[in-house]
Amino acid sequence: MKRFLCVLALLVLALTPVLASAATMKVGGFYYVKTANGLPLKVRSTPDATSDANIIKKIPYRQTVSVESIYNGTWVFVTTRDPDTMGGELSGYIMCKYLTSKDPGPYKSGGYDGDLTGPTYEEIDAACKSLRLLDEPYQAVITTKNPANWVHLRWIPNTNARYSAKYLCDTEILVLAESNTWAQVQIVETGYVGFILRSCVAPLY
Repeated sequence: MKRFLCVLALLVLALTPVLASAATMKVGGFYYVKTANGLPLKVRSTPDATSDANIIKKIPYRQTVSVESIYNGTWVFVTTRDPDTMGGELSGYIMCKYLTSKDPGPYKSGGYDGDLTGPTYEEIDAACKSLRLLDEPYQAVITTKNPANWVHLRWIPNTNARYSAKYLCDTEILVLAESNTWAQVQIVETGYVGFILRSCVAPLY
């Protein structure tokens, strides 16, 4: 069975986050992404932040990474899940200062107050049976009857499921999979992937 989105189930720790440093990090250890603004973290092909040419991809706030090696006391080479592929992995360099050994908890700012812990693989498989993966994803925007209402980006296609973020009308999305009721979408601006009601999707074609 194809998995539409593989999400690590994170253990929520009721402890104060501790920012990691190269001196305290351990090769083989697991750490959480923690950016000051809650935005995704850039993964690079080389340990150099002076240019954007080496950016491979961005990974979400609070995602876990495994440290494979430590470079120059500032950078680490990590392996983590690829947020845009089904069951894929992603490797590259990120700066130590954006990692923490303790779960930082959901980032809360403005309209963003979701839960980034995500469901288990079993929950994803069970919930996604009715969806079909599109051969050609299409561009759309989020729409609601009342433009002031938020639309929740949920981890699985269920109105009782946890959500990772919420968005207003006209947010640009890429539709990846569909059922009669739900759509799996990627938020163009942030790269986040999740599920919204299909009635909230307005195709741009």
